[in-house]
Amino acid sequence: MITLKTFIQSPKGILALIVGFVLIFVVAAQVAKQNAIETISNALRSNSFTAMETKAVANNISVDEQINRDAKWILENSDNWGGKWWNW
Repeated sequence: MITLKTFIQSPKGILALIVGFVLIFVVAAQVAKQNAIETISNALRSNSFTAMETKAVANNISVDEQINRDAKWILENSDNWGGKWWNW
């Protein structure tokens, strides 16, 4: 029977550790991005709800969908204004 120590020291074990860390990083980044979208959406709801209603009617979509689209747009374009999405 192979021990954990022996497995980790083997090429397959090293590869498994690398893949595991990459997956953890990717999942953590997605969670952080989703949290940023929720934060921006909440700010838009509380500060710009009338404007969001007007845009939603013009685009023939729900207010929630308009807020979600605008939050994603702000997040994707925040680097252009010197901000970073992970700071939201």
